[in-house]
Formats: sequence, C-alpha cells, structure tokens
Amino acid sequence: MINFSDFKCLTKPDIHNIIDLAEKAKNSRSISTGTKSNLSVKRATLEELDLLNKLKGMTFQKRVEVCALMLLGRSTKEEDTEPVSFKDLIEESERVGKEGIVHYLFEKPLDDYLRDGLLKTFP
Repeated sequence: MINFSDFKCLTKPDIHNIIDLAEKAKNSRSISTGTKSNLSVKRATLEELDLLNKLKGMTFQKRVEVCALMLLGRSTKEEDTEPVSFKDLIEESERVGKEGIVHYLFEKPLDDYLRDGLLKTFP
C-alpha cells in the first residue's frame, strides 16, 4: 500500500491546487471547443495555460510525484490484483523524462486521476 508519507516533495495543497487547475482547464476546453479534444498550446485557453504554467514551474521531482499519483489513480481494479510499489510508480514516471512530463500530464484527465490516486493513498 502507498501512503502519502511516501511523497518527498509533493504536498496535499500542491495536489489540490493542481486538481483545481486541471478541472478548470478541462471545463474551459469543453466550452471553447465543444469537445474534449486535445488543443495545441497556440489555442490553449487561459485556464489551460494556468495549468501548464503550474506544471512547468514545479521541480522535476514534484512532477514525477504528480505523475506517480496520477498513474496510481489511473490504475483499474483489474490491475490492482498485484500491489503497486511507490518506487515502481516513481521509476515509471521518471521514464517519461524531463522534457516530456509536462505535456504527458497535461494530456491526461489529471483532475480525475489525481483524485482517484488520493483515494488510494487514504483507503
């Protein structure tokens, strides 16, 4: 089981702030395009830019921990048959790389996955 104490850099307020920004970005995307389609940065809404700037402003280690929590939240019940270690999630997140992690996180339904990840750290 993963506990929130496993996180070295990321705080609960950080996570809740990212969830809030991601939710606003998702809602603005739906309003501006009528769909949940991916937008290029050139056409990003102000809310999406806020999320991008938040992610870009974080240290790589914080981004890795956000990604690890997102991966935990993304996992399904079928995948939960094997216990997931925090170390494995961190290693998988680090493989995304410094250059690609912001885009990788931005393209995901980050608000939903982070909420689910939080629920799994506090059963």
